[in-house]
Amino acid sequence: MRWVGMRKIIIFCAMIFLSPLSKAESCPDAGIFGSKLLKAFCWDCLFPMRINGQTLRADSGASGPIPDGAMNQLICSCPDAAGVPEFGQPLSAWFPRFITETIQKPYCSPSLAGTTLANGTRVAVGGDVSSRKLKAGQMVSDAAFLHFHTLSFPILEMLELVMESSCNPDKFVDMELQYISEPDPLWNDNLLSAMLTPESVLFTNPAAMAVCSYECNAVTADPNSLDYHWCAGCWGGVYPFTGHANHNGSRVKHSSLVMTKALAALHRRLLAFNTVGPDAACETKIAPSLIKKQYRFGMMYPSPEAKSVHAIGESTLVWGESRQKAAAGSNHVYIGFRYQDCCVR
Repeated sequence: MRWVGMRKIIIFCAMIFLSPLSKAESCPDAGIFGSKLLKAFCWDCLFPMRINGQTLRADSGASGPIPDGAMNQLICSCPDAAGVPEFGQPLSAWFPRFITETIQKPYCSPSLAGTTLANGTRVAVGGDVSSRKLKAGQMVSDAAFLHFHTLSFPILEMLELVMESSCNPDKFVDMELQYISEPDPLWNDNLLSAMLTPESVLFTNPAAMAVCSYECNAVTADPNSLDYHWCAGCWGGVYPFTGHANHNGSRVKHSSLVMTKALAALHRRLLAFNTVGPDAACETKIAPSLIKKQYRFGMMYPSPEAKSVHAIGESTLVWGESRQKAAAGSNHVYIGFRYQDCCVR
């Protein structure tokens, strides 16, 4: 009887201490589709918006100030197929365009209802390291490795609220998988990534990192104040373009930095473009460097930002630390809003 009672106590203690780890290791469902899409999605973050040079909700728009250099014209024109100018109506807004999810378990996709995309195993350097220990028993808290997935999310086109093709240069009309980091040999190798981005030598030294500290304070006050492409403000340095986040910080800060690294890598590989300015209204322009001012992000999982979004590099003390949940681990889902200048013809 004494052994039976002791066994129950052991099982009970094991359930308490091991159940959070099991949740963190599993593939969670972010629950994007359903009631969360109506209640937790920041529909107000489409604003401020410009139509024919007139700004709508300039002071009350949830996405903050319009990027510097954005189109501010009464009319616009773009060449047609024959090269003849065709006049149109300028329209600009913060369009929700993509989802970026940072994950611990390779091929896990919280955005796709917790689906495992492939039967992959965790790489040796992969996954959240906040629970790993050194030989001396010291907790590893200054480094993490996360994979990422990027999915298209043209929710306005999916709901047929906006069907204007000139405001949808990506031509996505449904949710589609765009990029996954697991097969990418550059994503978990700092040296190989640095070799293919030689400019990283210029932006990973102490002087360049000091600029990032200055940008941290500036971008939290005004997202348009600075736009150093090698910095992610309060989150750290962008280079190298890998899933490592080597600095002290919370899981929200780690995932935000990895998300920025992923976006910067897509720009560097000419898979993301400049969408701000009169020149981009007719056709998006190649941008090999990250243009932070044209992006805003809203967390959807584990705790949604239902009434606001944040700029790249904005202090997580302002928007993110209260949204951490131990059960979610470092699995986070962010919706990317991109400012788009377009000429409706």
